[in-house]
Amino acid sequence: MENLHSFLIVPFGNVAALDEAYRAQPDAIILEFRDNFGGPDFTSALTKGRPSIIIFVRLSSVRSHCFRQELDIIMPVEPEGILLSETNGVDDIALCSARLSVAEAENNLREGQIRIIASIESNIGILASQKFYQTMGAPSFQRLAALAWNEQSLRNENAVRPDQPLSTALRHHYQNIVFTAARSINLPAIDTASPNREIVSFTDESRYAARMGYSAKIALFPEQVQVINEAFDKA
Repeated sequence: MENLHSFLIVPFGNVAALDEAYRAQPDAIILEFRDNFGGPDFTSALTKGRPSIIIFVRLSSVRSHCFRQELDIIMPVEPEGILLSETNGVDDIALCSARLSVAEAENNLREGQIRIIASIESNIGILASQKFYQTMGAPSFQRLAALAWNEQSLRNENAVRPDQPLSTALRHHYQNIVFTAARSINLPAIDTASPNREIVSFTDESRYAARMGYSAKIALFPEQVQVINEAFDKA
């Protein structure tokens, strides 16, 4: 995980977006379920006729009714791991790990093969992440590959207007907590995605995360991939 710097989000089921992602050459892609759950053609596009690429899949909260359905859809792809939305504590990680073990057994995969990136997306999750170090020896934590955070979700929870970013102070506060939580359990931290398509300011944002000690950043757009790779390669 330490050598993966750029994670590009790709809508699950969108073959054109997948092709564009391959051209951008991120270190890994994160497939994200939206309105389209894809189909055989998309699954085939992931596994045939393209260069190998590391695949993660963003899944809904482990406590949501969508989680199992999404998990069943992605298992044939055999992803490197999942990005677990709305991780609000160690219990969510343990429950997710247990459900992954069942899915691995049902699909003849090695137990523990699928890793977890825990995405911190709420104030409860921010607070809970500071206690992860207390249970880092738990079996479920063996799947944990990294911590990430989601600025958009935290902005929504804090009732910030959709067209306004988090204040710089609050943004840096969240960044610092997630980074410290990750390092306390000897895992890399992945910086949040940003809707900022203005290259100069996005470059500054990426360089700041790299200087902090983050190992990677999530990209929403293919043109952000090169910016992220250059920022983290130079850190």
